[in-house]
Amino acid sequence: MPVHPEQLPDELLFGAGYAVIRPRCHKKLERFRDQLLIETKAKSIDQLRYRLVSTSNAELNEIMLQLLSFTEASGMLAEAFSEHICALCGNEIFLQRRANVIMNLPGANQRHQWPHYELMSGISPSTYAIWLPLHDLLDDGGMFYITDKESFGVMQKEHDRGTVNSPYMFNSVLNQQVPKLEFGEALIFNPFVIHGNVEFNSVLARVAVSFRFQSRSDPLYQKNSDFFKTWVLESCESDSR
Repeated sequence: MPVHPEQLPDELLFGAGYAVIRPRCHKKLERFRDQLLIETKAKSIDQLRYRLVSTSNAELNEIMLQLLSFTEASGMLAEAFSEHICALCGNEIFLQRRANVIMNLPGANQRHQWPHYELMSGISPSTYAIWLPLHDLLDDGGMFYITDKESFGVMQKEHDRGTVNSPYMFNSVLNQQVPKLEFGEALIFNPFVIHGNVEFNSVLARVAVSFRFQSRSDPLYQKNSDFFKTWVLESCESDSR
């Protein structure tokens, strides 16, 4: 069940640490996806997904290079979810300069993310991440996560063992939760929630996007102005969905 923006701070700071959200401005999200298709020279998202399954590593690298010019991606996404971001951080934020477009291929031998949490890569404890598929994701092939409380327990065990991102962490997420999301729904989480990708079987690739943000009143850590840019959120236009 998508969480209302007013409920979001309690859910991310004192609750599970994650939530499913839906943008008020669905049209802005559609415009983002349309622009992504232009950048990748695809006629539809399913055509892109089908093309990725049979593409070579060199061709996949070429697609990723094409996306380097899509510098407005993170701003378009932030405006689509402006209500939720404002509820957490106000309208003056540090925004990730380049949104991450994530293209995962089906099959057991394909690349997937080892369990991790955002703080491991130098993200500030005040930073939030939004991850969303660019198509309906109604199977179990999305992103897994465990709750904030469970994540802290795993981190403490790792600390006691003197390890980081060890097989213990991997085994701790075997009972993983994988949300089913429609296009337009997203997963938002704080930097302490352990998450990652799972293997999936499909005739199509999975295409998703993620971006990070925090309030401008909070300090940046290792991820500084090379990673973030300043951004002032506009008021969100009404959605005619």
